[in-house]
Amino acid sequence: MIGASPVLACVLILVALAAVPVARRFTGDYFPPGALLVGSWAGTLGLYFFHVIPYPSMRVVALLFVVAAVATFVAGGWVGQRLADRGPAPAPTPPEAAHAARVALRVVAVGGLLGTAWYVYFVATILGADAFVDSPMRIRLALGDYTIPSRFLFLQLLCVAAPLLGLALHLTRTRLRPIDWLLVVACVLATWITTDRTQFFIVTLTSYFMVVLAGGRRLGYVRLVAVSVVAVAVLGASFLLIGAWLGKTPSNLGVQVQLPARPPETASSSAPARPRLPGALPPADARTPTSTSDPAGTSASSDQAPGAVRGLALRVLQRTSTIYLYATGSYAALDTLLQTDPPRTHGLHTFYPIARLLQRAGVIDAELPSDIAPFVPLRLTSGPDIEFNGYTLLYYPLSDFGRLGAYLYMGALGLLCGWVYGRYRRGRDSAWLLLTMGHLSMALVLSVFVNKFNNTASWYIYFWSCAPLLAGSVLHRR
Repeated sequence: MIGASPVLACVLILVALAAVPVARRFTGDYFPPGALLVGSWAGTLGLYFFHVIPYPSMRVVALLFVVAAVATFVAGGWVGQRLADRGPAPAPTPPEAAHAARVALRVVAVGGLLGTAWYVYFVATILGADAFVDSPMRIRLALGDYTIPSRFLFLQLLCVAAPLLGLALHLTRTRLRPIDWLLVVACVLATWITTDRTQFFIVTLTSYFMVVLAGGRRLGYVRLVAVSVVAVAVLGASFLLIGAWLGKTPSNLGVQVQLPARPPETASSSAPARPRLPGALPPADARTPTSTSDPAGTSASSDQAPGAVRGLALRVLQRTSTIYLYATGSYAALDTLLQTDPPRTHGLHTFYPIARLLQRAGVIDAELPSDIAPFVPLRLTSGPDIEFNGYTLLYYPLSDFGRLGAYLYMGALGLLCGWVYGRYRRGRDSAWLLLTMGHLSMALVLSVFVNKFNNTASWYIYFWSCAPLLAGSVLHRR
């Protein structure tokens, strides 16, 4: 068993930081898929072993499973990149195809804004316009039980696709007009009122990786740090602000934080009921359960801390405990999952979007598993416990095929990501390859707690962001 270990935590964080210059030295890019996955998982694992939230000790077998899965992905990525080096280099996006995609960008953006207007109309008609200010959580619950029809949700996803398409065109030297940028900005702003902070996260993260990838060797370390600081600040602020709007604040998270050097206390037998916080970002049509809290047990009070510095540190950690939980809680949940032997679902989880499409088309007659993972208690060692349902992206292949299947899945995923990256390195003027790499990079970073590769909404967003480029290429060839 491995408990809180600041030394191990620092080693893992150093590994995460070292992955960036090592990747740049050998590939010319800061974030190729292998380095990105190593950096994301090593960094968050390092944060986990600080035990700012009093997690239980992790079993060695669980840590080895994670390390082996990451290593399998890296090996698959190396093979995929070598395969991509064969054959002719990808052709850049033709100017005529880019022009057609720019026209289609306006159609996609207008469709997304119409979907947002449709959503606002339903909320105002059924719950009243004041629900956006007074009780946004009521909106989420009404969407979940279909009090508010959710037929507009597929259009809202166009507000995510349009900005990504516009940025990809811009970075591959297609000039956008002011009306195009106006529509892109309007779509970004529209993601803020959906009560789903996943949408803005996807736009920001994918845009960040596209900017860094397009910069390549021209992007120095100083500019990389500047761009990264801006992206982290925007993501952190939006996460906390939208969380506060929804009432999902650290004060009602219901956990007791601690300084890394402080040993965990024994669990109290009179601990309050567990609040439930989703550890995985749900699909656009899914519902987020509400949290319950015990205000008396939520904070680690500074009067127990010897000195003002310790008290300030505890207050800062408490206020950012939600971000810390989302970044690290999946490892505690995964350790719990590995101690069980759930029934196998034989690919229905891993290939859920395909299975769902075939079921709706009447091709298969099978009951699909829930697209939201079940909640498990994290077994915190002090203060109130909490239930969580994020297990890293390994949950789905693990549930489908067991540990061996999870390794094979990670190898195949690495092969795919490595191949796409290898093609992008040889064809940096391709807007489609840049968009694809942006989507893959975003999914790899979020893989520490959710699998975006089998998320239906992610497939929709990718399709609609790339469809105008595909259509433009077809028209150009004809």
